[in-house]
Amino acid sequence: MRTRSTTTGPANCTGTLAVVLALVLSGSGCGEKTDPDSSLDPTVLLRIGDEVIERAEFDGLFDYIRRTEPSLGHKTIRRQLLEEHFLPMLLSRRDHPDLRAEQKRSAEAMVRGLGTSVELAERTRLMDLEARDYSWSDIPWPLREWTFDPLNLGGLAPVTEVLYGYVVLAPDDLTPGPTQQYSRIHAHLIPFPILSREEFRAWLDSARESLKPEDVQVHPDLADCLPDWFPN
Repeated sequence: MRTRSTTTGPANCTGTLAVVLALVLSGSGCGEKTDPDSSLDPTVLLRIGDEVIERAEFDGLFDYIRRTEPSLGHKTIRRQLLEEHFLPMLLSRRDHPDLRAEQKRSAEAMVRGLGTSVELAERTRLMDLEARDYSWSDIPWPLREWTFDPLNLGGLAPVTEVLYGYVVLAPDDLTPGPTQQYSRIHAHLIPFPILSREEFRAWLDSARESLKPEDVQVHPDLADCLPDWFPN
């Protein structure tokens, strides 16, 4: 494992993960979209059915983006996290609990007994799952900070939940840029998706259209940063 001291410019958003993230259509600017719900548990920011966004998890990613992209406003960051990660994941948890549980078990089975990127490479050597280069935007939101920390090179991330299922990730080589956004990571990044890209796209469009105001509760902290498709 090593860190290359080469400076790079902005990377293209390529790869399976970037394609999946691109399915999450962006909304317009923040504005009052729904009545805030002050009855929510203070540790919860948003609820869809029985699925919730925990404040601690949301704030952890929010603080990370503030550090890495200080030019972005608070509302922009909140809207980005909602659209690109949290809302699709909550809808997926609600609609596909069995598929998500199955893929989590599969991911956990792949890394059982492993602790390093070398061990994962050996286990996947005959599975056509080779490591390759990824840009910052290719990496799922919950793993970006961990992945681009040089101290984690050669390690194996915990099986991590993402909007389309789960991922296994083991970085082994870092090419730093002027900031993390312009860095490159060489890693095994193995997705365990619940649906194909086309199926996920169709399902997400349908789930958005069918979401009703009575299905959701929103903390006041997020009420002015919801996407246009969110029910009024």
